[in-house]
Amino acid sequence: MRHWAIAAVLLMTLGLLAGACRGAEGEQGPEGPAGPRGAAGAQGPAGPAGARGPTGPQGDSAPAAAAAAPTKAEPGAFTQAFVQAAIDRYERDGRQATLDYYNSGDGNDGEWYVFIIGEDNRIIAQGGFPARVGLDITTRTDVTGYAYGVELAAATEDGNWVSYVFLNPETGRQNAKHSWVVKS
Repeated sequence: MRHWAIAAVLLMTLGLLAGACRGAEGEQGPEGPAGPRGAAGAQGPAGPAGARGPTGPQGDSAPAAAAAAPTKAEPGAFTQAFVQAAIDRYERDGRQATLDYYNSGDGNDGEWYVFIIGEDNRIIAQGGFPARVGLDITTRTDVTGYAYGVELAAATEDGNWVSYVFLNPETGRQNAKHSWVVKS
């Protein structure tokens, strides 16, 4: 039985917790369910009390099995599909091949990457920031003091959005980042 999460981010990570994340300089977050402390329609951090989640449609938050795959023009749906592809890779190729693939950076797609968090809450794959492999995700806080790592570790099998402030390595600026995290 797997107990890890896979996440994708516009900067993404994959672990026993899988997820995807996307961050954009002050822009509206990806469409999805309300975030951990969030109000619908929030953009980025809510201040020291924590980050607000992205907004989303009513109903099922998982990507629909549609004929056409979502595009980057639909960042929320694209991120969710990106995480599902990581889970599908795991089921098809196995744990070690999946970890090797995402740790190599080959699974990155522009600002989207996968990170994987193991059952011990340590990062076991990190396509965006390989030096973070081995870190305990539950200790992560953003510049506002929001303990987003605890939210990442609390992912469910249905998935959830976690939004936080993160340093954009391309611009050197702090930006809102939105991760879709699924326990798999």
